[in-house]
Amino acid sequence: MVITKAQNPAIQRPVDKPVQAIYKPAPSSDFIKSPKRRFNLKNIKQQISVPALASNNTTGIFWQQQSVKNSNPMNLKTAETIANSIIEQLSPHCQRIEIAGSIRRRRPDVNDIEIVAIPRAYDTGLFESGIATVVNRWQKVKGELPCKYTQRILPGGEKLDLFLAEPGNWGLIYAIRTGSAQYAHKILATGWVKAGYKSIDGWLHANGKPVTIPAEKELYQRIGIPWVPPEKREIITTTQNTTAFH
Repeated sequence: MVITKAQNPAIQRPVDKPVQAIYKPAPSSDFIKSPKRRFNLKNIKQQISVPALASNNTTGIFWQQQSVKNSNPMNLKTAETIANSIIEQLSPHCQRIEIAGSIRRRRPDVNDIEIVAIPRAYDTGLFESGIATVVNRWQKVKGELPCKYTQRILPGGEKLDLFLAEPGNWGLIYAIRTGSAQYAHKILATGWVKAGYKSIDGWLHANGKPVTIPAEKELYQRIGIPWVPPEKREIITTTQNTTAFH
């Protein structure tokens, strides 16, 4: 005879315990090394289009797919006002935070707000703290904290792409996320490949070892190309199939 829970109160249902996730930024030298991966220069363009932070990307260029599109782009002034409001809310929980994307490039029309930040240590779950107390109040599209990238919908309906970096890879992440996508592909990624670097999990590697890039200009110096102001990082393909900065 089978005794059910209803017949025997002594048979108790297990109680679910809350799960707590803890994120603490590690020093630049304290991380898990990724295995060496084969790089094919011809695949750079194809790899850029994969979803953000895909684990099989060997160039390190993770360009997010536009899973949420704004049918009515914001003008630069409006977008910058919203971005500065986000910066103000997140700054107390960050070691560093900056506006990136088309706002930093001073484009007249802006589809989304892109921000790069180095968060201070924070908790999620039952003892939520730090940056999570702000970000988790916004509707999530993708990316559950703790993570390297999360996409949120702000209260006004605008899309936020938030990229979380570390002190040792800030320069690389900030340059890539400033864009444009074509510039990151044709100039930055091609440049570091020619200079003998690979980008794995958001870090440049040389001879199988990670290289710290704490500042954007240091990335340019390492790959041997002149630094370009953000507003000049647009690439236009001409009718002669050549590229020109705009």
